[in-house]
Amino acid sequence: MKQQNDKIKKFDEEKFNLIKEKLDSMSKIKSYDEFDSLEALVDETIDIFKIKSINDRLTANLYKYVVQDNYFGQVSFFNVAKAKLDLDGLKQVMFNDYLRQIIYFGELEDLLEENDYDKLKNYLNDRLNSIDKDINEKKVSKSSINTIEKL
Repeated sequence: MKQQNDKIKKFDEEKFNLIKEKLDSMSKIKSYDEFDSLEALVDETIDIFKIKSINDRLTANLYKYVVQDNYFGQVSFFNVAKAKLDLDGLKQVMFNDYLRQIIYFGELEDLLEENDYDKLKNYLNDRLNSIDKDINEKKVSKSSINTIEKL
């Protein structure tokens, strides 16, 4: 529990201090007569870990750790700077950096098969405008910008 609490300290100081107090109280329990108190403290601590914002953050960081072990280098989703993002923020990074390009490629293939020059031209202009907007709003990571520039 202490290791998990150390992780919480990075993003929720209030909950960190609350858990720390409970852990300190647990460490002072020395006799079997205090077992009920220990059990209550453990349950209260676990309830704090179950809070959605905390559980999501710890789960996302564990997921990144497990998945990253299979890759060489560090892609944007696994970047340490992204550890402070909540679950929705991580989903957005993953969508922007991995899924968006796949979706756009599928749309582009469909348009090429239609042989409609005007639709294709409009689509490409829309994508370029969207990319420009995302860059200006900093919704796209630097690695994605580099990939786009290579294309």
